[in-house]
Amino acid sequence: MEEKLDQKAVGERMRQAAEAKQLDPYEVARALQRKPPTVYRWYTGETRPANDDLNAFAALVGKPVIEILFGVSLPRLLLRWATLAEQIGGSEALARLRGQTDWDESLRAVFDRLAPDMLAMLSQMAGGDWRRLPEAEQLSLMQRLLSRLVDWEK
Repeated sequence: MEEKLDQKAVGERMRQAAEAKQLDPYEVARALQRKPPTVYRWYTGETRPANDDLNAFAALVGKPVIEILFGVSLPRLLLRWATLAEQIGGSEALARLRGQTDWDESLRAVFDRLAPDMLAMLSQMAGGDWRRLPEAEQLSLMQRLLSRLVDWEK
């Protein structure tokens, strides 16, 4: 069973991101060539933005789409999991991170889907030991991995 994103939470994160950039809904609407009521419906969770609108919004507010969707820097969180998994095992690492993070069902679903194959995929994408890469490259690698596996439209 596939978990759905909490659209109200996504809308609230969108509103907060816009406010942090001192953008009111009218400015967001103008920048994205939408009407202000559309933006208000996104913020309240009544509707969700199309992929193009979400990507444009993320660029406008300077936040990764994943952070808007899940409320955390998912690549950084997944790298923490992968590092712990190498040290203490995947299920124990996952349990430890769940205790440190405000998990929602959609985030849990992403971890559950990625966990079994993530370490092997990271090594394959890195062309070797991903842990030897600088942190910035590790984050970039994780972002590429997520872009393959997390689909907003689902």
